Amino acid sequence: MQIELEEFLEEVKFQMLEWDTLTEEDILGWEKKARKWLNSYRDTKHLISKKRDDIYLRIKNEDVASEHARLYYRAKRDNQFEEYWKTFNLFSC
Repeated sequence: MQIELEEFLEEVKFQMLEWDTLTEEDILGWEKKARKWLNSYRDTKHLISKKRDDIYLRIKNEDVASEHARLYYRAKRDNQFEEYWKTFNLFSC
């Protein structure tokens, strides 16, 4: 499945709003780190294609956004942010 980057990031952040314990600061922090990860991503398995000025990502399915929100919530709940970011992959969970 292919999705535009900004649309995908907004969907993940929207899904994160379901978890009351995730603050706006948490959510924006996630976005910042996810963008940093994406800028350093070099694997061609999940090609990132540019169409005009938009960037499109290839993700496993539409559940990836809600899974990111759930895993991030669990990382906060369990104080496991370091482990979360060690295994982070924007394209799949």
